[in-house]
Amino acid sequence: MLTAAIVTIALAGLLAALAAAAFLRAPHGSPQRMMAPAQAAAAVILVPGAVAALFGSTTIGLVGLLVCCIAAVATVSAAAWQVSRYTTAAQQMSSSSGGCGSSCAGCPSTAARGSSVCARP
Repeated sequence: MLTAAIVTIALAGLLAALAAAAFLRAPHGSPQRMMAPAQAAAAVILVPGAVAALFGSTTIGLVGLLVCCIAAVATVSAAAWQVSRYTTAAQQMSSSSGGCGSSCAGCPSTAARGSSVCARP
């Protein structure tokens, strides 16, 4: 359990360093900057698992370590999913000419207002 605790503490330190570097150096709105809070949260989540592995019994340490590792992975993966959704939507909006694509036929604001000008809903 000592080895698992040391590896977990090292991983928490790496995640905290990556989060701090993203906060300090990545431009505002970049995917790295958007992932930084989740990385910091995952680092904080990993610490109790490592402490449980260091100071608890074998069973408690193993369960604590597993629960904290699963929670940290779930936190980072959920943030990555949200960031990818956001960046994909931002790219789609920037690549389309008026927010509605090349044709205004499917634009909800055109159908509602009866106008021929595309506008973002």
